Amino acid sequence: MPLFKSGKMPNVLIVTRTKNRPLLLARAIKSVQQQTFTDYLHVIVNDGGEEAEVEQLLSSFARDNINVIHNKHSLGMEAASNVGLRFCVADYAVIHDDDDSWEPSFLLCMVAYLQANPEQAGVVCNIRQVFERVTEGDVESISSRLFNPAVTQFKLADFFVCNQFVPIGFLYRYELHNKVGFFNESLKVCGDLEFHIRVLQDNLIAKLDLCLANYHIRVNTHNLALINSVNDVDSHQQLSSKVIAEYDQRTRLQCITSLLRVKLVYRFINIVRRFYER
Repeated sequence: MPLFKSGKMPNVLIVTRTKNRPLLLARAIKSVQQQTFTDYLHVIVNDGGEEAEVEQLLSSFARDNINVIHNKHSLGMEAASNVGLRFCVADYAVIHDDDDSWEPSFLLCMVAYLQANPEQAGVVCNIRQVFERVTEGDVESISSRLFNPAVTQFKLADFFVCNQFVPIGFLYRYELHNKVGFFNESLKVCGDLEFHIRVLQDNLIAKLDLCLANYHIRVNTHNLALINSVNDVDSHQQLSSKVIAEYDQRTRLQCITSLLRVKLVYRFINIVRRFYER
């Protein structure tokens, strides 16, 4: 099993999967290297993309905390995540997509929370949605808003309505993979939703009311390499429904309750919080 620095395992394993998106990957690496908490290993999985392009990009960064894995052929999002997660064992793990970013104190605050709350299997911070466009080799921010700030505790039933958080804001105990397994490699998308459901069946995930992560969404771009996976609405919805149907054992009353909570209560609180954030 690979070791970190002076012969010990990293406290945090960060996995970034990427394919031919150097502009976005550069931002992701900067996001990790700007962390005030430094006991981490950043595993970048180049999933069938140009090796030379990734290596050239990495030449401008410190490599002490980075390991790169080049897949000769693309394995897909979930399989690529598993390649990185299986590289080594750590106390905590997190998926840092190549198009997202963190605030510098993300790891410091999130690790401290889990250390102080051993009953929690993971913790999610508040996440900011950043809408952006790519112009002439640069990324321009258009607007931003909090992503689902209404949720203060995570209920399994709510995930059968829709996913309640995205991976960039979720730090969890690595031992969860020994309990519930890794990501489902048969899924093209929605692997995070399926993993969250499996985790919440027998484990607790906490909410930390600090905005420490940024979920970046490209708009008005026709470059397929730069779009978000959720942009394929039909495919995303079909797989999401399939995942939910496999696990959903709610009664009719529970279905109605969770639907009202997510679609009405959370949505109303989200609108109010976003308004006062302006």
